[in-house]
Amino acid sequence: MLFNLLDGLAYDPEPLGAEARHHKSHSHNEDGFFYKGDGEMILGAYIMMNLIGLIVMKVDKDRAKKHQYRISENTLWLIAICGGAVGTTAGMQLYRHKTKHLNFKIGFPILAVAEVILLGYFFTV
Repeated sequence: MLFNLLDGLAYDPEPLGAEARHHKSHSHNEDGFFYKGDGEMILGAYIMMNLIGLIVMKVDKDRAKKHQYRISENTLWLIAICGGAVGTTAGMQLYRHKTKHLNFKIGFPILAVAEVILLGYFFTV
């Protein structure tokens, strides 16, 4: 299954000609890497992950106040690493949550900057 997902991202050294492209529902850019519409999909996923990150930080803060079962730190990191670092960082500051934990206080913002740079690179290639 993973290999099927990765097949769509494979590098094609010979991009399709105009005739063949006309018959396909998607096309390569001049480098042969990305399909038309990938940018919107990636941006949508990025926004969704950051909204999830923001919401999860709020939910965990509320649970902490009520002394309820908490969201694990590993889950918070997983959300941040999977594209939600800006949202988790914003949630950390907005809800004053995990701000005393040095690994979150430094790690989330560094990861957020790296994700924004990577996203910017994707849209400039």
